[in-house]
Amino acid sequence: MKGKTAAAIMKAFAEWSNTCKELKPACRSGCDTCCTRNITVTALEGEAILRYVQENDLTGEFALALGKTLSEQPAISGPASTANEFADACLGERDVPDDPEPSTAPCPFLQDNLCTIYPVRPFACRMFISSVVCSGKQPAIVPDFYFEAATCTIQLLEHLDQKEYWGNLYDVLGALAELREFRSIGEIINDQYPGEISKAKMRVRAGKPLPGFLISEENNEKVQGMLDSIFNATVEGRRIEDLLNGK
Repeated sequence: MKGKTAAAIMKAFAEWSNTCKELKPACRSGCDTCCTRNITVTALEGEAILRYVQENDLTGEFALALGKTLSEQPAISGPASTANEFADACLGERDVPDDPEPSTAPCPFLQDNLCTIYPVRPFACRMFISSVVCSGKQPAIVPDFYFEAATCTIQLLEHLDQKEYWGNLYDVLGALAELREFRSIGEIINDQYPGEISKAKMRVRAGKPLPGFLISEENNEKVQGMLDSIFNATVEGRRIEDLLNGK
């Protein structure tokens, strides 16, 4: 049920964003400037990726790419706090630790400028848009209201999967590769890059419950509209808001 709920949350966000006339993305197929290793995910998103890989006979190539990436990971590879930890600190007017310098290295799952796991790409990849074509010299331009709405959605996904792995995409995938379900991937990594799965497990964090949202007054109406779209969507006849509240 959690996996279906996560998929429904991402679908509701996509449908909402498609109705926003202010959004005019310049993003096109083959545009991969934003496809870096600076991506965070929940365990639910990681599990969806690993299942897709196994079901589509991508295990060998994927496992080698993941293992190599894990061997190149810095000691601290993800944010210093989860999205909900950050929101909790801000709402409580507490200082938050600085994040490490984000990696601009290309995602190892790119091939010919295209994503090899596109159908199950994480929300952090799905949400990324820019009104201009990005490049090394031209950063993305994202409307504030959209960024706030996307951040709220990231918080909901973390809340849904609280207490499970949360962190850098590759670390979460590495940690999950130890599970019996993904043994075929884990065995290749352990054989070619011994010790990297254990290191990945030490770098991940645990997802936290939702403490509240960080929404500015000027964007409240638009962001609340997006949240209403998510909360009112249903999964097997149950409202997502009720599922998130454990009802």
